Amino acid sequence: MKKLKIPILILVTLALLLFFALLPKMISFALDMRLSQMPKFSEMLSIQLNTGTQPQAFSALDKLAFLSVAEVTDTTQDQMTMNEDEVTDAVSAFMSQCEAAGIFQPFEPSTVSMQPKLHYDLKDPSKHMFVWFVTILYKKEPNQVLRLDVDDETGQILCITYGNYQEYSMDGVWERNKTVVDAFTDIYFTQLGILDKAEEVVNNATDAESIYDYNEVDGGVSEAVYVFRNTLYGEFIIQFTVDGAGGFSNTILK
Repeated sequence: MKKLKIPILILVTLALLLFFALLPKMISFALDMRLSQMPKFSEMLSIQLNTGTQPQAFSALDKLAFLSVAEVTDTTQDQMTMNEDEVTDAVSAFMSQCEAAGIFQPFEPSTVSMQPKLHYDLKDPSKHMFVWFVTILYKKEPNQVLRLDVDDETGQILCITYGNYQEYSMDGVWERNKTVVDAFTDIYFTQLGILDKAEEVVNNATDAESIYDYNEVDGGVSEAVYVFRNTLYGEFIIQFTVDGAGGFSNTILK
């Protein structure tokens, strides 16, 4: 019996030695298996649009049509051609024309912000353009807001919204609105160099490919709608809106 116990003790001792020898590897394997099943976290890398090429040359009408379909994202000032002082000058020049036409009264801004933006075509990186989004606020009474999209290449005003939040009389509102619409559209299309094309739309409003419409909407709001056709992006709309308080805006739609 004693002779049998000795081999058993030897086998147990060898098994224990083997177990402790393999224990670190077993622990490491178990930890690796556990970690592989746990979620991992790391800092997300920013995604940047690489246009890769020079922007395609656009006419003014091409740019307006492009804005009706383009995606937009933030960019940085070092990507822009104009600086903030030049943007300020472009805005001042346009608003001075509106002031001279009697449709805008300048105000001392409470805040001014300028944001550089990139408009781009997801399918074709060569089709892109840089635009400044300018916001000017007057926070006293009556509250006023002026927002403009400024073409970084030319300094031309692509879109504008001017809101003057004050009470107004409905007496003569439609005549006042028509005066503002006529002056606003004339200044807008002239600075883009396409007044002749806008006049063609109005003069040929009965043609199937050219549409102009002017409506007096409830609440003292008037709308002028221009429908243009473009070889790159097809038909698009520029809608001008004027309200009884003297506010005006334009929107580009597909």
